[in-house]
Amino acid sequence: DGSKSSVTWARRNADGAGLGDTPIKWICDDVMTYVEREIRRGSRYNGLIFDPPAFGRGGPKNRTWSIRKDMPRLIESLKHLLVDDPSFIVLSCHDPEWPHQRLAEMLADS
Repeated sequence: DGSKSSVTWARRNADGAGLGDTPIKWICDDVMTYVEREIRRGSRYNGLIFDPPAFGRGGPKNRTWSIRKDMPRLIESLKHLLVDDPSFIVLSCHDPEWPHQRLAEMLADS
């Protein structure tokens, strides 16, 4: 998440659910900056959870995120981060132009 307070809140929720010792990677960064960096590093993940905002601004370069403009690039990038047979992808979307059918088709095509 790009918001430190949201990451802190998520950590508290994990602790409250008894998951405090679970190896969760907590990230506070602009999503595309992070994804691009992980691709360059050759990182691969067995599962991903994304909850992008409809609109946001942040990160070191104060980048602007628009779900309508940037979601295709994010989804296309996921194939470079996932292992060949990933366990899960959780992707929420807060924009009526991105119904679950459209997201599922894009993920399947990636």
